[in-house]
Amino acid sequence: MPDKEPLIYRQSFVVRSYDVDFRKNLRPEVLCGYFQEVASQHALRLGVGYQQLGRQGMFWVLSRLLFQVEQMPQWHEEITIETWARGTERLFARRDFRVRDAMGRILCSASSYWLILQRDTSRPVRPDTLFSRLKHEERAIESSPNKLQLADQQHENYRLTTCATDLDHNRHVNNLRYVAWPFNGFDVNYLEKYQLQQMQINFLAEVREGEEIAICREAVEDQVFLVSGYRLAYDAEACFSARLVWKKL
Repeated sequence: MPDKEPLIYRQSFVVRSYDVDFRKNLRPEVLCGYFQEVASQHALRLGVGYQQLGRQGMFWVLSRLLFQVEQMPQWHEEITIETWARGTERLFARRDFRVRDAMGRILCSASSYWLILQRDTSRPVRPDTLFSRLKHEERAIESSPNKLQLADQQHENYRLTTCATDLDHNRHVNNLRYVAWPFNGFDVNYLEKYQLQQMQINFLAEVREGEEIAICREAVEDQVFLVSGYRLAYDAEACFSARLVWKKL
């Protein structure tokens, strides 16, 4: 593994018209896509990128993501995302992110937990055996993306059926679709009055084309919701769970 690569990697983005919602704010799933892009680029420079692990019969899986929003980036805005590996915790590799505007102000902060799996068995590999030397201990966010409860299945919000355009290059539903699904249960009237303050999502199971997913939403506190997806053809196995915290505009 290279020793001279920077501990903090930075990449800039310009928010395009197709990346924003009806209020011209960056959509949460697009922000998470930016996170994964910079994580991928930094991992490549550290010698543990997708292709490099693939040659060893392994691959990365995003397991948990927690992000906090001060202000969502807006259409035309240029932002810089910085990321760093924050060491390991048992089977998880930890990685943090910050989003800054052109003036250097922090707009969003995030923490994520990743797994390295063996391709033939899907068994996890201890990440500290691969990149224990390069890590930056600073925390972008005080909270950690811990295990989430599931929303009660009796609180079904809506159902969807996955299709070909949901799939990634592995022919599984892209995890960014999981990030988008919880928001589709909130109508425009609600989204005009409230702004996302924090979201955590835990990715629990792969989903394939043609599956019917029940999205269940449960209010647990004032403007705090658990949202979970259940695979109806697989004994209602949970495929994700999310926790959304909103604040009034």
